[in-house]
Amino acid sequence: MKNIVIELDGLVCPMCSSNIENGLKKQKGIQSVNISYNNSKAKISFNEEEITIDEIKDIIEDLGYDVLNIK
Repeated sequence: MKNIVIELDGLVCPMCSSNIENGLKKQKGIQSVNISYNNSKAKISFNEEEITIDEIKDIIEDLGYDVLNIK
C-alpha cells in the first residue's frame, strides 16, 4: 500500500472534492481518498500493483482539476 498527497487546483467547493473522491473510488486499486477543498489537498492510499500515480493524476485531470504537486 502506498500513500500520497496531491496538491490540487480548481477546488472551489465541497462538491469538487466529492467529484474527485467518487471518480477515484471507482478505480481498482484505490483504497481510500480524503480530499480537503479548504487546503486543496488529496490524501490517497492505493495498491501500486493495480494503479499507478500517473493513472491517478490522469483521472483527476480528466475530471477537470489540475494536479500541482505529488508527494
